[in-house]
Amino acid sequence: MLRRILLTVFLLGAGFCPAADNNGEYFTEVYKQWKNGPPADPGFFPIGVWLQEAGDAAAYKAAGINTYVAVRDGFKSKEIDKLKEAGMYLICAQNETLLSRKEDKTIIAWLGKNEPDNMQPVIYGRGSGTCLKPVVLISVYKEIKRNDTSRPVLANFGEGLVIDNYEGRGPGAALSDYKDYFKAGDIISFNVYPVAGRGSDNLIWYLGKGLDRITEFAGADKIKWNFIETTVIKNPASKPKPANVRTEAWLSIIYGSKGLVYYTHKFKPDYDSRALLNDKEMLTAVTKLNAEIKEMAPVINSPEAGGLTVSSGRNEPFIKTSIKKFKGDTYIFAVPTRSGKTAAKFELTGISRETIAEVLGEARSVIISDKGIFKDIFEPWQVHVYKIAK
Repeated sequence: MLRRILLTVFLLGAGFCPAADNNGEYFTEVYKQWKNGPPADPGFFPIGVWLQEAGDAAAYKAAGINTYVAVRDGFKSKEIDKLKEAGMYLICAQNETLLSRKEDKTIIAWLGKNEPDNMQPVIYGRGSGTCLKPVVLISVYKEIKRNDTSRPVLANFGEGLVIDNYEGRGPGAALSDYKDYFKAGDIISFNVYPVAGRGSDNLIWYLGKGLDRITEFAGADKIKWNFIETTVIKNPASKPKPANVRTEAWLSIIYGSKGLVYYTHKFKPDYDSRALLNDKEMLTAVTKLNAEIKEMAPVINSPEAGGLTVSSGRNEPFIKTSIKKFKGDTYIFAVPTRSGKTAAKFELTGISRETIAEVLGEARSVIISDKGIFKDIFEPWQVHVYKIAK
C-alpha cells in the first residue's frame, strides 16, 4: 500500500519545469565575467557543430544545436547575419570582419589554433612537422585578448590528451606540455572519436579520461568542453550508432563537460561535410538527445550535491555518476565507464523512509529503501537518469 501511495504522489508532481532560482549557484554564472560571452542563463547548455556553412544554420537549429564552432571558407558579415537570423551563436577565429562587429552578441567566444598538440603537417615546404610549442600558443592567446577581452577563448586539442603514446604527437612533445598548453584558453576542449576514429565502442571511456586530464593539468575551475562523433571517419564499418552518441554525450556531461560539439564530417567512402544532416537515423537521434539536454540544462548547470556512493558487481564496469538538486528534487545521472552489463547498488544519505525514483524516459521507477539504497541494471553503455521528487 505504501508503495502505491508514494507512486501516485510522485507521478502527480513529476513534471519538469526548466525555470528556477538556484541562489546564483548555477555553473553558467562563470560566463558573467565576459560581457559578450556565452549566455549566463541556467537554461543554456552549449551544443555546437564544427566547421559548417552558415546556410545550414536553420537546419542545425531545428536539430537543437545552438552554436557554430568555426565556419567553412572563412567568415564575412553576411554569414553572421544568417546565423543571427537562425538564432545561432558563433565561436570563430578572429578576423577583420568579426573584430569590426565586436559588440554583436552572436559571437560568444574566440577560437584559438585548433589541435596545436598534433604534429603540424609540412605542406609545400611550410609547416614544422612537430607540435606547436606551448609558448607559441600562449602568444596567440594573448594576441586574441589584446584585440578583445569581452569574450573567452576556446582552445581545442586532439587525441594526444587521452592517448599517452599518441602517434601524432610529434618529436620533442610530451604529455606534460598540456599544463602550459591549457594556459592558452579560457575554455578547454578536446576531440577523440572512440568508434569512428579508434574503431571500438569499448573506448568510449576515453572521453571521461580526457575531461579528467583537463582538470588534472588546468585545475577544477577550468571550463571543459568536448567533441562528440556522429559519422564515418576512417572505416565505414566503424560508424558510431545513435546509442553510442547518446552514451558519449551523457558520459561527457557526467564527467563535467559544460559544452558539446558535434563532429559531422564523413570521409569514407566519400567526403561529406554535412553528413549528420544527410543521415536521417542519426539526425533524429541527435535531435532527441539535444532536446533532453536542453530540458535538463538547469539541472546540469547546478552544483554537485554529494551524498551518493555507487558500487557494482565484481569484474563489472564501474558506474560514473553525477548528483544534482533542482527545486528541491534530486537528480542522478549514471553511466558505465566500460562496456558490459552491470548490476549497480546506489546508497544515498538523508533518506529516512521508503520512497521511489523515476527513471526518466524509461516509463518505470525504482524503490529506494528507508536506508537510502536502491539497485538497478545497466545494459552495455546504458544511460540512466533518476529523479527523486522532494
